Amino acid sequence: MATDGLHALEVIAARRPAVIVSDVMMPGLDGFELLKTVRTLPGPRIAVILVSARAGEEARIEGLEAGADDYVIKPFSTRELIARIANQIEIAKLRDAAESQCAENARLYEEARIARGEAEAASRAKDEFLAILGHELRNPLAPIKVAIQLIKTRSTAPLPREHEIIERQVDHMARLVDDLLDVSRITSGKIELRREVLDAADITMRALEGASGVFARREHQVKTAIERGLLVDGDEMRLSQVIRNLLTNAAKYTPAAGQIEVFARREDGDVVIGVRDNGVGITADMLPHVFDLFAQERQSKARSDGGMGLGLAIVRSLVTLHGGTVELASDGRDCGTLVTMRLPATTRPVTVTPSPLVVSATRDPLRVLIVDDNVDAAVLLAECVRAMGHETAIAFDGAEALRVAATFLPQVALLDIGLPMLDGYEVAAQLNTHASKPLIVAISGYGLEADHLRSRQAGFAAHLVKPVRLDNLSRILAEALAPTPSLLPAVDEDATTWNGGQRRADTA
Repeated sequence: MATDGLHALEVIAARRPAVIVSDVMMPGLDGFELLKTVRTLPGPRIAVILVSARAGEEARIEGLEAGADDYVIKPFSTRELIARIANQIEIAKLRDAAESQCAENARLYEEARIARGEAEAASRAKDEFLAILGHELRNPLAPIKVAIQLIKTRSTAPLPREHEIIERQVDHMARLVDDLLDVSRITSGKIELRREVLDAADITMRALEGASGVFARREHQVKTAIERGLLVDGDEMRLSQVIRNLLTNAAKYTPAAGQIEVFARREDGDVVIGVRDNGVGITADMLPHVFDLFAQERQSKARSDGGMGLGLAIVRSLVTLHGGTVELASDGRDCGTLVTMRLPATTRPVTVTPSPLVVSATRDPLRVLIVDDNVDAAVLLAECVRAMGHETAIAFDGAEALRVAATFLPQVALLDIGLPMLDGYEVAAQLNTHASKPLIVAISGYGLEADHLRSRQAGFAAHLVKPVRLDNLSRILAEALAPTPSLLPAVDEDATTWNGGQRRADTA
């Protein structure tokens, strides 16, 4: 209880009330001034009910506009005032609950924002780690792969079995690296399909040819039933990867002399491709998980064959991106497996792509500058380029590359991106202003889409991922020699990206 406005402020300061009932006409500090002062106080909002003898709508509106929560006109009944006070107390409770909920929501939102930021940072760190891992694993693979290819080109006699084993294991290691990077792309949604109309029958037959060596080593009996003209709208490289993966799995889990059946046909407006084997099969409890990342029921078998349980997860993701489905069926242990892929069929004509170019021994040789801080990789790559009939010069860092280029006047420069001191991008920028105007090709252990894009933006004509395939390199050199440059098709997303619009090397 207070006798005037100033006294009321003292009471409010001592005991903060939930509701104030104040007469408008008071000495010292009237009800409106008291209301104005109360509204400036920190802390929870205090409900204010003004009481006045002034009747009429205008007086009520004036009180409410001043910030009062209610306006009571004298005379009034005690029951009415108590009801109005109770109503304001209930409103205050609801307001406090709402404010508490808002504060809690704000806290949760901030926690979620921080957690999302941490998750995105962790995802970026994972992608960067996988990219670095891929680069570091590909770097030692590159000279081994090039050396193997060089031995094959030089040898006229059949190579020993040990050579075949080394080549097979190097290719297997490269595929494992690609699988790791594909998982990163898939989980972050960074895979983009390069769609065109394709004949799925042709892709299946080429995948069978590629897997023929595996089937032959294990003496598998392979039966095929492939219809022709199975047109789909898809990414040739990715669909080839899917079918190759299914064939490899069938070979891996089918014992020697086992049977593998491959079929491709039209069915209910879809193109259906299937691989059936009579291998070790899959138990019922494992079937729901076969497409999960790192899922492996046959641990000892998978590990002995060098698997990580990524293949079918990648298959499902790629097929889903194509608007299709993939299913796996097995009646249990030692009952074989059937994997069936369905893709939407299309009736549009097949896209005709230009034929890949081949280096001709009668063409004038190119001057090719090779820059790589891995000495073995640089020396072996230079030997391969010389075997193609071209002149070479080697540099092991960016500064040396620019010094060599000043006198060698290269027509083509093969640049490793991760060079010491001056990196490949900086070297490329300076070579692009060089008098010889070389065609510049990036060679890198980094093969993510962002790496290809950065190479294009930096002015590279093509991006080769280690270990470099010599057939891809020979096509690029052939294009550099072509009188009229054409667009060289990308053979493999992780192997070659060709950037159109680049000038050919001047052979004059």
